[in-house]
Amino acid sequence: VPQATVNALARKATADMMHRVINQAQFGGRDGNDERIAGMLVAGINPLLALLANLPDAASIEITRVGLSALLPLIGWCGSSLESHVIHISSMACMLSLMN
Repeated sequence: VPQATVNALARKATADMMHRVINQAQFGGRDGNDERIAGMLVAGINPLLALLANLPDAASIEITRVGLSALLPLIGWCGSSLESHVIHISSMACMLSLMN
């Protein structure tokens, strides 16, 4: 499989997960949303952003735009549960990957 195809699929998967995080974050911590968001950030988005961090092409700018709109509200979330703390820490790790 060509590397360009792998990069395009990684960008699409990251953008799709970011949109799911945005949708889940609108409902707050109800019905296990905290666990779903934390799982998507830790197991899905953060590893893909680490993979995409070194790509030089302009398509990564779209990931940055979607990433900021998904991650900035999560950083400001209030909560004292373990899941809320995981969301804060993993959101910051994703932000660092976006800035790289």
